[in-house]
Amino acid sequence: MIRNYKDGDLGSGFIGVRVAVSIGGKVKQKWFANSRYEINEALELAGKLESTWFEMQIEHEQNDIISNISNTGIKGLSFTYDQTVKTSGKIYAYPIISFQRRKKELLLSEKWFIPNNLCMTDETWLEICSHIKKVRKLKQKTFLKLISIKPDSKKYFSENKMKIKKVDG
Repeated sequence: MIRNYKDGDLGSGFIGVRVAVSIGGKVKQKWFANSRYEINEALELAGKLESTWFEMQIEHEQNDIISNISNTGIKGLSFTYDQTVKTSGKIYAYPIISFQRRKKELLLSEKWFIPNNLCMTDETWLEICSHIKKVRKLKQKTFLKLISIKPDSKKYFSENKMKIKKVDG
């Protein structure tokens, strides 16, 4: 929202333009004082900044909505099976952890294989967390919390065996 404050509007005596947008529950704002900017210049700068912040807001909302079906407790991150059908017709299923997110209209997906003993290694978990930190632009404190809540892959895959359905063709 862009607001032009005139003399007497604020108790602080500020005269100028303020732009503010909420992104992920946090307000980003900038003030353009009439003592430094002409009113048209301040409104133009505020409009450009508001547009940039709205794009960030939309991207944040899309990332938040991506996966309501998460069995790891982390949005967009799920344990599942990657199925491969060989030319012989034999079907193989590999346990994986996948991360899905939206970028504009595209659904992007990355996956990491879980070894045969079904235990995700600490190195793999750190790689996944680092990837999530990069694409979601997490702060260090949030990143460290994410690292500390490693989901239990062995428990999930032992309780959720892959059921392969053969397709008649």
